[in-house]
Amino acid sequence: MPYEATVSYLGGTKRGPQAILDASRAVELYDIELDDEPYDVGVATLPELQLTGAGPAQAMRELRKAYAKAAAPGRFVIMLGGEHSISSPPILEHAARLTKQRRRLSVLQLDAHGDLREEWEGTPWSHACVMRRVIDDVDLVQVGIRAISVEERALMKQRAKSITTVFAHEMEDTEAWQARVLRALGKDVYITIDVDSSIRRWCRARGRPSRAAARGIRRCGCCAACSPSATWSRPTSWSWRRWRATRRPIFSSPASSTSSSPTTSTPGAAEAAEPWPSPSSPGC
Repeated sequence: MPYEATVSYLGGTKRGPQAILDASRAVELYDIELDDEPYDVGVATLPELQLTGAGPAQAMRELRKAYAKAAAPGRFVIMLGGEHSISSPPILEHAARLTKQRRRLSVLQLDAHGDLREEWEGTPWSHACVMRRVIDDVDLVQVGIRAISVEERALMKQRAKSITTVFAHEMEDTEAWQARVLRALGKDVYITIDVDSSIRRWCRARGRPSRAAARGIRRCGCCAACSPSATWSRPTSWSWRRWRATRRPIFSSPASSTSSSPTTSTPGAAEAAEPWPSPSSPGC
């Protein structure tokens, strides 16, 4: 999803998806921690989706329709971007699906910014408002936050039952915060990652400046627990091979850097992944 329409400091996020895909060709396929090659469950990279230039609101409507079509049952969809605003359509789509089953979606947000503004620079669909657009429908768990406004802090306090925030300074020299995150998450978890959650020396090309990064964000226990399947379990009971055998979908997506959408498919299946619809297609 090379979408870049509401960036408010540095540009270039639209080039992130292709850069990730290009770099992925040089990455070893074997995962030491899993003792496996996860790609062999079947991976398809869909063509990038070009959204309308008619404004952020229309672009987000197009994205939701396209994402709903791509996120078919049994698929593990990862969206690469692109600015963080693209996370709200898939989150809302999964939340709506779960509501029909009387279940509630949890969102794990790894980020430097709260992204809870009502509007920013004239639009409620800005990258700075992405979590504000979804908090009525999900339980939000934020990790690594270190740059917010007075209004955002007031909203966090007002909605303390549905918004759990772990600030960057709370992660220094301790892992106690991980248990708090795990308690706040439900069984159905969507993960969204903004690259500015990382230490600056790991990733210098970020959209907005922020204070010192959260050093505690690595491949933390909360991410390991949420990654295997939509039906979430504690890290101690998680098994990659068990997930691979059942191939149940995960509702996961990095944001802040996003584009083409890899999805899982059954190895040996004859059917190709359903094409990512173009903005001019009926699906958009």
